[in-house]
Amino acid sequence: MNKKTIGLFLITLLLMLVFPSCTTNSDAATQKWVFSDESLSKAEIPPQEIRVLDRFVPENGTVTIRDFGKIVWLYSIMEQFELHETLPLQAKKELLDGLFNNIPITDDPNIYRMTALGSYFKDGENLVLYSSLHTPSQAAPEGSQYILEIVANCLVSTEKATGKRKITVFNGAIMPNFNWFTNGVIFSMGSMVKASDLSDTAYYKQLENSDDNNSKINLSDCYTRDELESNDKAVTEILLPILEDPQANLGDKVAAALNLFQYSISLEDLPLSLEYLEKAQSLGRDMEEPSFRRVLDYEAPHMYELMKYMLES
Repeated sequence: MNKKTIGLFLITLLLMLVFPSCTTNSDAATQKWVFSDESLSKAEIPPQEIRVLDRFVPENGTVTIRDFGKIVWLYSIMEQFELHETLPLQAKKELLDGLFNNIPITDDPNIYRMTALGSYFKDGENLVLYSSLHTPSQAAPEGSQYILEIVANCLVSTEKATGKRKITVFNGAIMPNFNWFTNGVIFSMGSMVKASDLSDTAYYKQLENSDDNNSKINLSDCYTRDELESNDKAVTEILLPILEDPQANLGDKVAAALNLFQYSISLEDLPLSLEYLEKAQSLGRDMEEPSFRRVLDYEAPHMYELMKYMLES
């Protein structure tokens, strides 16, 4: 079992670590969006506190998004900005609400939402995420209703000497494709899929043609996140035999249980998801590898609590 498998459950640890939101096919309309409102970037906001501000709230309603898509995208953003272990659960709930709940419906570039995380940068400046909606282009997937784009007041680069990510605050004219950004599709049925999670036939074929457990678990993760009902049934067919196989190694069993947990979350089945979460935690109780511990101790329990929070709201 390698780090890739457990990372794929996280929705963020591997496939999104290379900033796929900056390399996937973005809607062409994103080039025209520039945000210049700095009212939250320099505001005095305590550390780990969330503030939300809508600029010119429109009168024509808000978009409704299915809950699982919100969690998937939130986890990708938290991975990017290393928030999984540092941000309290309550702040995660508020960040989720700010980014994805009641997004104004408009294609006006002067209407957008700002969601700020207080004192994120070393100099005390806040991390600000600008959210806006676009009308899909002809190149968008069938059934697309909106393109949601989130742009941050920072640049993300990689230091050549160390290979480590460097996040630098950058205010002023906030521009997609220059500042860090991520985008995805909101479909007419309410599901939301981050661009890098959209169905990829060639990659799926590659995984389907592999017989090792790692590839099978990766494939089940893709099937869960792409929101296509046509392949959902295969998730349990792939994972249960691994979980129940006495010859499977412990890492594969834990990853299978975690992916079954994630799939149950996608179905909004809290009792079943809790059953698989407890199974994964029991199997992995003695595991010390940091990425496993982070999932078992923080990410999976908080995913459960976030879904519970949204279903009860």
